[in-house]
Amino acid sequence: MPEQRKTRKLGEAVFIVASRRKYVNDPGVILTDMTNAVNIYCLKGMEQVQGIYIAHGNEAVIALAAEKYDMSLQEFEGDEQVGLP
Repeated sequence: MPEQRKTRKLGEAVFIVASRRKYVNDPGVILTDMTNAVNIYCLKGMEQVQGIYIAHGNEAVIALAAEKYDMSLQEFEGDEQVGLP
């Protein structure tokens, strides 16, 4: 029988930066993926998340996240590319 790998969950003082470009017809797919990833890697799941930032021009996704996923997304202020290699 193959050995099962345990995922260690992150504690409270964690700063995570992640980026992904995925094109889908339903933004709910991305929101579900984000929620699942947070629940896998963070000890307290979405309760532990203090901020999720999204690129400009995604007002409909921000509204969907709030209404159906109880997620608070915020648009980057200024140039979202500043400081990225």
